[in-house]
Amino acid sequence: MTQLLGLGVRAKLLARGGGFDEALELAQRAVVLAETTQAPMELAQAILALAEVLYLSGDIPGAFEQSQRAVALYERKRGPAGVAHVRRVEARWAALSHATG
Repeated sequence: MTQLLGLGVRAKLLARGGGFDEALELAQRAVVLAETTQAPMELAQAILALAEVLYLSGDIPGAFEQSQRAVALYERKRGPAGVAHVRRVEARWAALSHATG
């Protein structure tokens, strides 16, 4: 599980630094790895990391699509804190999009 978290964090850091291709590869690897576990909350975290990488790389529709996947997982597992976190991330994206758009 620690590897999943590490991949997601590293992917987001790479994306923030402009390394979008490598960031996307790491984030996707984290999702694939999380899908092999029986840990839906970790899968939701990996999907949200992928969403953040997509957002940072300019794929706004893809980012929101993945964030909704994360919300669905959190809702299925009754994870209100996770849902709230995703909603805060989405609100930040929306605010940034309006400020720069």
